Amino acid sequence: MRASSFFSILLVSMACASVSAKSPVRIKRSAVGGVIAGAAIGQATNSPHEWGRGATGFAKRLGSGAATYLVKDTIQRGVGAVLHEERNNYVRADKPGFAPKFKSAAANTFWVRHKGSSKRYPAVGRLSGHFGAGMISRAWQPARLHTVSSGLATGGISLGADFGWNLAREYMPPPKKRIRARSHGRRYTRTG
Repeated sequence: MRASSFFSILLVSMACASVSAKSPVRIKRSAVGGVIAGAAIGQATNSPHEWGRGATGFAKRLGSGAATYLVKDTIQRGVGAVLHEERNNYVRADKPGFAPKFKSAAANTFWVRHKGSSKRYPAVGRLSGHFGAGMISRAWQPARLHTVSSGLATGGISLGADFGWNLAREYMPPPKKRIRARSHGRRYTRTG
């Protein structure tokens, strides 16, 4: 196994693990999918072209995506959860139709509620995470992409992808409710 492939896999594993109080490490499938999809799109468009095509280019794109995600998640959690006590849970639209679903997706992307409040505030953690990661990711990009405009564009594209995911989430079936029960010492998940 080549070193670049090994580090890409390592970075994906690190970026997709998030720490929570209930379980020490949780793998986010959406994060893994987003990193792989981003690397695949970059590979198909050969962007950035300095990394070339083939397995080495894909490994660099995969590692870059994983590292960018790790930086974004770290900033978002630090600013949003710790400093502002933001709640990032998603609330679906309660009305049918495109306009209410579009408004709900936009509201869930750019606005959050704080703990102990029902009022909506700007999603400072999410915005700083996306744009901060866009700027920091310039450090490992090719030299021609070491610009402020390129970092801001990356942050904007990442935030737009979040909005697109939230809009798609409006049309997906609701997630299944999980009920934890003990049966003969084993835990199992049942839908209800």
